[in-house]
Amino acid sequence: MILALTFTLLVLLLNGIISFANTRAIVTDQRDVIQTDAVLTALQRALITVDDAETGQRGYIITGRAEYLAPYLQARKHVVDRMRILSVLTKGNPSQRRRMTTLDQLVRKKVAELNETINLRRSGHYERALGIILSDRGKRLMARIRKVISRLEKDERAALALHHADAQASDQRAMVTTVIATIANACLVFFLFYLAWRGIRKRGQILERERAFRADVQRVAAEREAILAQIADGVVVVDATGAVTFVNEAARELFALPNGASSAGDFVNSLRMYHRDGTAGTEEEVTFGRALREGETVHNAEARVLDAGGRDLILQGSVAPVVAADGTSLGAVAVFR
Repeated sequence: MILALTFTLLVLLLNGIISFANTRAIVTDQRDVIQTDAVLTALQRALITVDDAETGQRGYIITGRAEYLAPYLQARKHVVDRMRILSVLTKGNPSQRRRMTTLDQLVRKKVAELNETINLRRSGHYERALGIILSDRGKRLMARIRKVISRLEKDERAALALHHADAQASDQRAMVTTVIATIANACLVFFLFYLAWRGIRKRGQILERERAFRADVQRVAAEREAILAQIADGVVVVDATGAVTFVNEAARELFALPNGASSAGDFVNSLRMYHRDGTAGTEEEVTFGRALREGETVHNAEARVLDAGGRDLILQGSVAPVVAADGTSLGAVAVFR
């Protein structure tokens, strides 16, 4: 049961580690997807901002009206922020960082070209401003800006496809491992319930056998007492501690034994045993007392007994130890006549 619980905990721990790894992979893939989307969005905004600035510049150069400067002024205000956001988003990609450096330089040149033409128009040099526009210098800068942004977008879209594939694979992997982990956990729970049920059933069987054994012991003891009670000879049984556990009626009548006798020593003292020559004996000296106390084997030994009624008797009897199958002493049995 302990091994099963340990194994279950290890499996649950492994499931937790796998689930954590899958979740972390999903979060990482989703973060990469979001960041790539953010880069693509920022590139489009940067291009739109530069386009708006160029549109405002051309409208002002052609018309000379200040309201046409609004798109230019708004775009010039945001272009720096757009480039800074792109720099932050592409910071961890070395190849993109190199292209971002090129893009930043081109955007700065384009803004400088726009400022130059607008300042010329403001100062009344319309022909010079128009000449710069017609020289296609600004057009070439915009073409290079679009080309760099196109390369950046191409790389980001390729990365986005990979991130989407990784995210999908992570989702599938998480789903498969979740299903497997759920099935494994269900099997382990079922197995633990089975072990618990088997343990309860086994304990119930053991208790039932113990009850049956106690019933058999009680039945055998009752039968023994019934049989011993019918024997004409006096029978005394003591346990391993020397306490009297059984005295049949024949023994009580034979020795007028009082009900207070509860040990081998009490038994000897109550009977007032003597040696065969008539001298008084102690428990250690008198054969029967020593045999009952120490579990010695005695056959047809004799001793003088002065019972509680004052009768002087010659006691003849045998004592045999009661030993368990493993050699443990369980007490002794004495038969007197």
